[in-house]
Amino acid sequence: KSGGTLPALAAGVPRRERATPSGAKKKQSTPVTHSAGGMEFGSEVHAAFEKVGWVDETPPTLPSGGAGSLVSSLLTIPNLRPLFERNGRQIELLREQPVDAVLHGKWLSGVIDRLHLHRDEAGAVTRVEVIDFKTDALDDPGLLVERYSGQMNAYREVMELAYPEAKVTCGLL
Repeated sequence: KSGGTLPALAAGVPRRERATPSGAKKKQSTPVTHSAGGMEFGSEVHAAFEKVGWVDETPPTLPSGGAGSLVSSLLTIPNLRPLFERNGRQIELLREQPVDAVLHGKWLSGVIDRLHLHRDEAGAVTRVEVIDFKTDALDDPGLLVERYSGQMNAYREVMELAYPEAKVTCGLL
């Protein structure tokens, strides 16, 4: 141990710019307002969906209240229910899956709400489904797609890097 002080380190230099998929949201011509109540409800809906595995195997135990009721009613819609049924297929389910990748020179970090990895008999991933839950109060679903297309494209690119042989689909619910 020497009697001197340690030399000061130079300022850190970031090697990559950081980005998030949700930061890739399209800017709207009409400003988007976010209410505290709406954001809280959105968080509650996400938490309720985290409890949903494969409904044809184990019925989910959903929280009481508006978010649990909404998720419960969504699971009865004939066009949506199959997203939550495994039906004996080899599909690995991941919920709130963190992802990190370097895309276009930027370090991208995000969390996929629900991720399905479809596997063949040998265990190879042949198809990837990215499902993102949104609770925006919009009358036109096209606006939702427009608003979140950047985020979903970022998730698609990350999954194509991770599973280059698989077909990747993304959906908003």
